[in-house]
Amino acid sequence: MEEIWKDIKDYEGLYQVSNLGKIKSFKKKEHILKQWKRSSYFLVDLWKNGKRDIRSVHHLVYETFNNRQIGGFFIHHKDENKDNNRLDNLELMTYQEHNQYHHGGKPT
Repeated sequence: MEEIWKDIKDYEGLYQVSNLGKIKSFKKKEHILKQWKRSSYFLVDLWKNGKRDIRSVHHLVYETFNNRQIGGFFIHHKDENKDNNRLDNLELMTYQEHNQYHHGGKPT
């Protein structure tokens, strides 16, 4: 899959996210950000005007490439591997769908 980069909303010119789950910074010099884990999800620190914003990588990928905010939904990793934040591995689910998938059998 070809890697595609897009600006992160509200961080245009500062940070970009790729469809393969990488985050790039343009502060000082261009470089890929180091990701870190909390609660088994990868996170990154975004900085703007001296303020730190901790963001989950899978949310940044999904929101940026689908041009929408998540509000009230879950982003599900199709292969159940939370380390795989590629766009083609992420799907939006309602709370009920996500709960059913993980606790009551996979939805049909």
